[in-house]
Amino acid sequence: MAPEDFKKEVGKNIRKYREIIGYTQKQFADMIGLRSEKGTTISAIENGKHLFPLEKLPIYLKVLNCNVEDLLTPLFKKEKTDLDLFYEDIRQLWNISEAREDLQYGLELIKRAHQKKISKLLREEGGDRKEAER
Repeated sequence: MAPEDFKKEVGKNIRKYREIIGYTQKQFADMIGLRSEKGTTISAIENGKHLFPLEKLPIYLKVLNCNVEDLLTPLFKKEKTDLDLFYEDIRQLWNISEAREDLQYGLELIKRAHQKKISKLLREEGGDRKEAER
């Protein structure tokens, strides 16, 4: 992957997680301690013009509530499983829920939506483990 494409992909991921949490670019910049130095702004990072300072990776991960694979997808390119999508839905719900009742209701909806897929996945994983133990 070309460096320019990598920066664009990472920038899209930063924007996606920032928007999920609901931060403006300014709020996010303040939280991670990024000042507009040498043209490096959140906008420039999200648009793929600059790569964020790698020494700030732990701060980005904490503030965006994501992991390295989420943020640096081009390095870890893989298809998301149904279980990944389930956890992503829960993470998003957790970030936007203001009341416990909303969270419980949302979790129930997510659970119902994913239940068949997760049951199948767990059965498959259980079968794989039993075969490996033999």
